[in-house]
Amino acid sequence: MIVTQSAGNRSIRPPGVRPRVPSRPQPLKESPNGIELTAVTVCIALQFRLGPPYVPNSRPAFALCTDGRAGADEWGSNDNTVKTHSLGHSFVGLMSGPFAPSVDFCAELESSMTAVDPPKNKAEALKRIREFSVYYKESPLYDGTNFDVIVSGFPGGKPALFCIHGESQDITVESRIGVDAVGSGAFYAKAILNLRSYDFLNADFPTATYSAYEAKRFSETESNVGPRTWLKIHVLDDSGDCVLMDIGPNGVTQLEEWLGEYFIRSIAPLKGVEFKKFVGAPPDLQFPTRDR
Repeated sequence: MIVTQSAGNRSIRPPGVRPRVPSRPQPLKESPNGIELTAVTVCIALQFRLGPPYVPNSRPAFALCTDGRAGADEWGSNDNTVKTHSLGHSFVGLMSGPFAPSVDFCAELESSMTAVDPPKNKAEALKRIREFSVYYKESPLYDGTNFDVIVSGFPGGKPALFCIHGESQDITVESRIGVDAVGSGAFYAKAILNLRSYDFLNADFPTATYSAYEAKRFSETESNVGPRTWLKIHVLDDSGDCVLMDIGPNGVTQLEEWLGEYFIRSIAPLKGVEFKKFVGAPPDLQFPTRDR
C-alpha cells in the first residue's frame, strides 16, 4: 500500500478536533518497484448554483473532480492523466476504471451524440445513452472490462447527471440527482459528502468546490487513488454554449488551506466567499474554454 501524510489518509475525528493538514498539495506518489498501480481511482461530480459575482445571472453548474492516475500499463504518467472527455453538445464525461476502455467508450459515445441534434431534455438524453450502450456492449471494442463514466450536461438548458457502469459484458445507465462519485475511492468520497448532507440546490461556488476537493482528498484513503487533483467547473455561458473552467494551482492551494480549517467541520463560513481561481480567466470571468 502506498501511504502519504495527508488528510485523506487519516480517520474521521470527533467534531472540534482539527486535522493536521499541510498548507500545500502533496508531491506525487511514487510507485514502489514491483507494485503495479491499479487504474480505478475516483471521479466526483457535484451540482450547484453559479451566480454573481462570477456570472451576471445565476445558473446551474457542476464541479467535476478527479485524480490523475491512469495505470502502470497505460500510456503516459500515472498521476497526470486528465479524465474529462467532451461528449459533444453540452455533455462531459468523467472516466474511471482501466483507462483505455473508458476512453474508447467516451470517444464512441461522443461520435454517437454529435451525429444528431442535441437532446431536448433529460429523458431524451438518458434514452440516447442507453440505446448507445446496448449497441456498444456488442462492439468488438468492448471486452467486458469493468469501467465507470459519470456524464454531466445540460439538455434543454437543464442540468442532468448520469452514471454509466460496464461490467462482465453488461453496461447499465442510471440517472443521478445532483451528486455522484465512482471508482475505488467513491466509498470514501460519498461518506464525507453524506456526512456533510451535501445540498446541491443551495450550494454555491466556494462550498461546492471545497466539498468536491475535500471528498477527493479523503478518498486518498484508498491507495489506488492518485494524489494529483484535477478540478473543473462545467457550466453554460449566456449564449448556451458549454464551457469548462479549470481551477488553477492558486485555487488548489486555497482549497488545501480550507481543508486544514474546515475538514469535517461546518463550512457555513465559506458560503458567499469570493473564489476567483480559474486558469486563464480574466477578472470578469469571461469563459476561457469552449466545447465544440
